[in-house]
Amino acid sequence: MGNTMMRSACFRLTKGMKKRNLQQKKRESATERALRVAGWLGLRPVGWIFSYADEDRHEDGDALPVHGRDAAVGAKLQIETMKRYGRDEGRKFITLALDGRIGATEAFQLSDVCVQMVAENVLSPPVVDESLQSTRFLTLKDPVVVSGEETKKLDSVLLLVNTAMLSHVGSYSGGENAPIGGNVKRSNGALLVKTKTRILTALQKGEGELEELCDFDILMALDAMLCPEDSEQICAIVKKFARGQRKGTALSEHLKLTLLSVLGG
Repeated sequence: MGNTMMRSACFRLTKGMKKRNLQQKKRESATERALRVAGWLGLRPVGWIFSYADEDRHEDGDALPVHGRDAAVGAKLQIETMKRYGRDEGRKFITLALDGRIGATEAFQLSDVCVQMVAENVLSPPVVDESLQSTRFLTLKDPVVVSGEETKKLDSVLLLVNTAMLSHVGSYSGGENAPIGGNVKRSNGALLVKTKTRILTALQKGEGELEELCDFDILMALDAMLCPEDSEQICAIVKKFARGQRKGTALSEHLKLTLLSVLGG
């Protein structure tokens, strides 16, 4: 009877701790949570990507797809990255522009001058007006000299450095056989039913579960369902597995039972 009471008390204590942990995670922003999970996997932000489909950004011939407000947003993100990881790491920050009509993607780095101007608040707030034909030019608070003439309109082309891209499949992208539509709902990031079923099947068979978990979207969805301690342990195991340390790398019985429970197995 004493052992039963002790197990019951421990269960209530653990359940209460997990509830508090989940409440704490709810106070995090989506970005903060993504950075936390990425850190457990040994990942760091290297850039950002945006899509456009409302206009032909190459219409002017010499124009580039990163316009004024895009450069301002990218510079702010780069500044935050430099604060978090240091200047040398942060200055490698990449901006990717995806043409939503055809899927073509181009990569750029923002010039040091662009980042410095945003840091010093030289730029006026970017105008968000869908009726504008182009958002290519930035308005400055003070004039600058461009080609020997003073101006308060700055062409965003002057703020960009072309960057080459190589084909790459990330360790946490779900692999080359990942579903085209992804493994989570776009609306809220929750796991799709077919994704849950696939992971549950792997857990019940006792094989292939770590391959299924090598997907950042899946790990993010699971993090929202688990206490931080369990989520961190799973990420540490997946990290070892993704880096090729596969011999002896496996989920503990506790983590398997936890996943079965939250996934409805």
